[in-house]
Amino acid sequence: MNRSPLSHRAHRIQEVFHELADLEPLERSHRLNELDDPVLRDEIVSLLASHDGVAELQGFLGRLRPSIDPPENLVAQDVAHYRIEEKMGGGGMATVYRARDARLGRAVALKVLSPHLSSDDSAKKRFIQEARAASACDHPNIAVVHDIGETDDGRLFIAMALYEGETLAEKIARGALRPSDAVDYARQLASGLGRAHRQGIIHRDVKPANVIVTEDNMVKLVDFGIAKMADVHLTKTRMTLGTVRYMRPEQIRGRRVDPRSDLWSLGVVLFEMLTGQPPFQGRHEQAIMDEIVHGELVPLPSLRADVPEWLVRIVGRLLEKDPNDRYATAENVVVDLDQLIFGRRQYPTATSSPRGSAPPSRSTPSGR
Repeated sequence: MNRSPLSHRAHRIQEVFHELADLEPLERSHRLNELDDPVLRDEIVSLLASHDGVAELQGFLGRLRPSIDPPENLVAQDVAHYRIEEKMGGGGMATVYRARDARLGRAVALKVLSPHLSSDDSAKKRFIQEARAASACDHPNIAVVHDIGETDDGRLFIAMALYEGETLAEKIARGALRPSDAVDYARQLASGLGRAHRQGIIHRDVKPANVIVTEDNMVKLVDFGIAKMADVHLTKTRMTLGTVRYMRPEQIRGRRVDPRSDLWSLGVVLFEMLTGQPPFQGRHEQAIMDEIVHGELVPLPSLRADVPEWLVRIVGRLLEKDPNDRYATAENVVVDLDQLIFGRRQYPTATSSPRGSAPPSRSTPSGR
């Protein structure tokens, strides 16, 4: 019996989806670009996003089963010795509330694991890992974790310091930042990352939404939910971790991620602070990944003429596609940004050269 046009299309969508689901991201991108039907391509991209992303999949299930998983609201309730005052935000994995610590009388941000994950051992391990990763760092530019515990119905929670301010994403949404502010925030972020890296922790989700800028302009890196610790391995092989536009070329290629991967994301954040837009863009996730791996970086001066040449070079070094060509450590980034902040020299000389080669004839950022 002949299929109807509708059933034929559904069969085609299913066929292409299953064909691409197990491919590496870069190969997926090439295959998607070969599809002549843009509507079909967008449908496949949507399905792949749900297939790969835990948050997207949970959101999809939530729309299908609203009566099973109703929106949670713990306002005016007690969680252990914390009194919930208001809901601040949340995603597929957890909800964040403003709460009051009854024992110490201080305000905290309370992150509570979502109800439908209370029996998911993998989600609970990742939640505990987040608390461990953040608490291990102990740095002024990393959010403080006060406590971790469990609700009466078996759900985990993390109590964190509550910071008055806004996310870097909210600041960028209003437009590009002044170069001096962008350098200051990037320097603080690099300092916090340096501490995390020395503790054997790779954040892997550095992006403006995970950076809080307090009212006194202190940067606080939050959300270590997908951080990789030296002694913990929780990554699922087919899961796309992090936001696509901040992913690293080596991650997209399925290669080893190390601290220099966080420095790439720092470069993306710094570029976005200076220009108000990400350095790599596309119509869909696969197109963005292809740009990250193969695309040329848009020259910063073409987007903003008042960015100092030395800062342009720092951004370029952070966004080198080969990790070996980036800064070796976050501390090296701090050294070069300090040159700009304190104005000791406009174009400092590199302190080291790549792979032991002779120093370059012109000045380049240190730590290569």
